[in-house]
Amino acid sequence: MDKPKIRVNSSDLARITVNGAINLNTATCDEVLALHPRLVMAYNVYGLKRIIECGYPVDKRISEKGMTLLMLGAFSNRYAKKVEYLLQSGANVNAKSNGKRAIDVAIEHKSKKIIKLLLKYKSKVTKNNVVEINKLFGK
Repeated sequence: MDKPKIRVNSSDLARITVNGAINLNTATCDEVLALHPRLVMAYNVYGLKRIIECGYPVDKRISEKGMTLLMLGAFSNRYAKKVEYLLQSGANVNAKSNGKRAIDVAIEHKSKKIIKLLLKYKSKVTKNNVVEINKLFGK
């Protein structure tokens, strides 16, 4: 069986196309919730807002390792706006997966913008986190 072809457009029309069928501007919540959250996370803040507004649980575990959208966002500074939206929407800044929190992922990937956001939202830090953060920020 062929895998479905997935194409993500980066236009300002906030369009996510799965087999040419879904436009987030006109999609029903059922259609939006049928999208895989990783696809939405890879797109833009509008797509993320739509999936959350349609009732997707902000702290739902979405990977085989039990990661949340916030943890996935911690991998890269390019997700800063999405991470901020998730935090504003009540994402658990201290949720753990395999003993790691979003702050651990952000430190590991040197995502300085994400680290600042997580600290702003009161992420717990270990002594090792503090040492690594200080190294990253040249302190």
